[in-house]
Amino acid sequence: MKVFPEITPVSDENLFVLQHHHNADFDYPIHLHDDFELTLVEGCNGRRIVGNSVENFEQEDLVFLGPNIQHKWMKEEGSTDKPCVTTIQFRRSIFSDSLLKKNEFESIKGLFSNSGNGVVFEGTDRYRIKLILKDLVKSSGFERVLLFFNLLHQLGISLETRSLASDGFIGVHPQETSRRINKVLEFIFDNYHRSIDVQEAALLISMSDSAFSHFFKKRTGKSFIKFVNDIRLGKAAFFLINSNKNIAEICYECGFNNLSNFNRQFKKFKGVTPSDFRKSLADLKSVEA
Repeated sequence: MKVFPEITPVSDENLFVLQHHHNADFDYPIHLHDDFELTLVEGCNGRRIVGNSVENFEQEDLVFLGPNIQHKWMKEEGSTDKPCVTTIQFRRSIFSDSLLKKNEFESIKGLFSNSGNGVVFEGTDRYRIKLILKDLVKSSGFERVLLFFNLLHQLGISLETRSLASDGFIGVHPQETSRRINKVLEFIFDNYHRSIDVQEAALLISMSDSAFSHFFKKRTGKSFIKFVNDIRLGKAAFFLINSNKNIAEICYECGFNNLSNFNRQFKKFKGVTPSDFRKSLADLKSVEA
């Protein structure tokens, strides 16, 4: 499937651009752009694609996206619902690095750091954030600026969130201050297609195997083996979406040496087999033809 680059209406003269559409038809193909985006969908059931995450939603959906992650929303097939879609887009450059280092902007800095994979908001936090967004739609002047910063702060402190696309799909996002962990992450992304082990990674940063294993899990929350496996599965999902490679080709190019094991691991990872995952996106092809 082709992913279309979008040029957003954000300009140097705007802090942000807010668009509020009634009866949205979701006719734009799967796409990506350079700006941050917050999207609220109301009033329909449908499906959302963010990176390699493909999920259904019911009546309401609130997602924050970092730059350059492919995405699309769709109504349920045959639906006569008339959804309302509110979107805010803005550039990272409106926040200088020195500003984000201030204690008062810690929540917004965290929001940006976590946005690379896309973040969905749920529960009471979604409802609370939605109310702020609706006030923002009705506001003007400097009041709109204050509401915008409060909106980002509330997004940043929310605990009712989930990350959407997997790391393997998106690529490396060096956000750690540790030069050593970044070196290991880059090594994994450069070599996931072949056999790599703890010993080889540990040698990169002059650690024993046991010390490295403890260090890596503390920094990433996963064992080295699980992290590498998740990267491989994320890359496999990327190829299933963005290429015509057959499943066997994808299996071996992503570092798996056994097709049945790949199918089993992928189903555990995404809840469906690789072939069913690819079939679930079939209705996009008619949109993008």
